[in-house]
Amino acid sequence: MAGKSPGPFPNCDWRFNEFPNPAAHALHVTCVELMALAVPGKDVGNALLSVVLKSQPLVPRENITAWMNAIGLVITALPEPYWIVLHDRIVNVVNSPTLTTETEWVGYPFQLFDFTACHQSYSEMYCSYVLALAHAVWHHSSIGQLSLIPKFLSEVLKPIVKTEFQLLYVYHLVGPFLQRFQQERTRCMLEIGVAFYEMLQNVDHYSKHLNYMDPICDFLYHVKYMFTGDSVKEQGGMDRTPWKVKKVRLEPPRSHCPGGNRQQERASPERSQSGRCRGRDQPQAARPKWSKENTWGQENSQAE
Repeated sequence: MAGKSPGPFPNCDWRFNEFPNPAAHALHVTCVELMALAVPGKDVGNALLSVVLKSQPLVPRENITAWMNAIGLVITALPEPYWIVLHDRIVNVVNSPTLTTETEWVGYPFQLFDFTACHQSYSEMYCSYVLALAHAVWHHSSIGQLSLIPKFLSEVLKPIVKTEFQLLYVYHLVGPFLQRFQQERTRCMLEIGVAFYEMLQNVDHYSKHLNYMDPICDFLYHVKYMFTGDSVKEQGGMDRTPWKVKKVRLEPPRSHCPGGNRQQERASPERSQSGRCRGRDQPQAARPKWSKENTWGQENSQAE
C-alpha cells in the first residue's frame, strides 16, 4: 500500500513456498498478529473500521480507497466476531438523524450516498463512508459470509426502516451484490427480494407521500425482471406490495403499446394489420381501466 520497494519480505521462489505471493504472506501475518492481541475481537474489528471512518492524519486522502480495500481484505480473513461489527455500524447509520429526519437541508438523497463526490469536495458524510466501506468488505467476503445479509435485512434492518432515505440507503447497500447472490445463492436472492418489498411496505405505511417513487420502482423493476422473476410473488412478497407502486412501474413499460404492456401484446392473438394493439383502435370509453388491485377492471357502463 505504501508503495515501498523492495517489500518487507525477501525475494524467493514463491512456487515452492507456503504462500503463493508476498501479499498473501503479509495478509496471513497481519491476521495472526491481530488475533494474538489480548482484546476481544469486537474491539479489534471496530478499531480496523475506525481507521477510515475517523479522521486519520496517517491516511492520505488520495489513497482512501486503497485503505478501504486493505481493511476489507484483512477483516474478511478474520473470524466472524471481527467483521460482524460492520452490521452495527450500518444500523447506527440507518438510525442516524441524517436518514430518519427528512428535512430540507438534507437535499437530494443520492448526493449523500455518492462517496467519491463527498470525498473530493471535502464534504465528509459518515453515511457515504460506511456505504463505501461496506462495499469494500462485502466485495472481499466469501459467499458464506454474504449469506448472513438476508437475515440481517429481515430481522435487523426491516423493523427500523421507515423513511424513504433509509430505504434508498439499504438499496444502495445491497444492490451491487445481487448478481453474485443470483449466481451463487439463489435462495438468498429470493429472501432479499422479499425483504425489499416488506421494507417498502413499512415506508408506505409510515410516509404520507412517496417523493422518490420513480427510482424505487425502477430498482424493483430491475430486481424482478433480472434476478427474482415471479418467485418472490409466489412467496407472498408481491401480494403485500403497496398498490400504488405496483401500478406505476412493477409491470413492463407500456410506452410502445398504450392499450397494454408488451407481453400482453405478444400474447394477444388479435392484432390489427398495422401491428398495433387493439386498445389503440378502440374508443376512449371502451378501454379497460386499471384497478387498485393491479388487475384489469370492468369496462365502462357506456361501452356496455
